Amino acid sequence: MTLEKMIEELEAYYEAAGFNDIYEMELKHKTEDEIRKLYSVTFVENIEG
Repeated sequence: MTLEKMIEELEAYYEAAGFNDIYEMELKHKTEDEIRKLYSVTFVENIEG
């Protein structure tokens, strides 16, 4: 997945949760590795079950 796509999905997720302007306030200040890690912990699937 591209970095741009990850950012788009993170923005949509956090804005739906009520965090407006998440890109300007948070994401644009993160490194690529930080964004990838945030994406992985935000969208981790629950494999228990």
